[in-house]
Amino acid sequence: MGYGSRTDETGAELRADGAAPILTGQNVTGNVITYFGMSKDQDGNTVDNRAEIQFRQSNGAKFTYTFFDSDQGWAQDKVNTELLHICTKLGVTKDEYYAALPGENISFTSMITAIQENIMPKAEGKTFTLKIVYKENKNNGKWYAQFPNFPNFIEEDGTNPTTFNTNPKYDFYTIPSATTDSELEASSSTENVF
Repeated sequence: MGYGSRTDETGAELRADGAAPILTGQNVTGNVITYFGMSKDQDGNTVDNRAEIQFRQSNGAKFTYTFFDSDQGWAQDKVNTELLHICTKLGVTKDEYYAALPGENISFTSMITAIQENIMPKAEGKTFTLKIVYKENKNNGKWYAQFPNFPNFIEEDGTNPTTFNTNPKYDFYTIPSATTDSELEASSSTENVF
């Protein structure tokens, strides 16, 4: 790195027009894992109830997916399933994944640290295909790029055949337009006037 460099310190291409948009779709190729671990607040302090995985996309965009600590069984199952899915796509078996963890009924932080230290180094030099969809935040009505609710959402680039599929009821690759029912009725009942 230095003055006149074409890339920043993470290897992403410098852009004159701000951040690149996050690429979404069923088969988004060329993603590199740039970070996995506990989240940080705006001051750089570790947040104990949140972890994240960050990907640099082929266009230089940064896609971040967050895992949340919870005492709810369904939420713990979701995190366990997602992390097992990700780690097995890095080239470890299910048995190797569990052997890397310091036991069962461990803390959220212990699990994230064990995966960070024992499994994530296997991602070095690999690129991944991701399935990234838009999901609506029910609290604020905004749409965010996320992994779908259920695996499969990651595989190594070049996996053939792909393990991804699309569920048209849940998988939105573009943000749905804000069309009301009355607008739909009006647009479907227009008449041609000459």
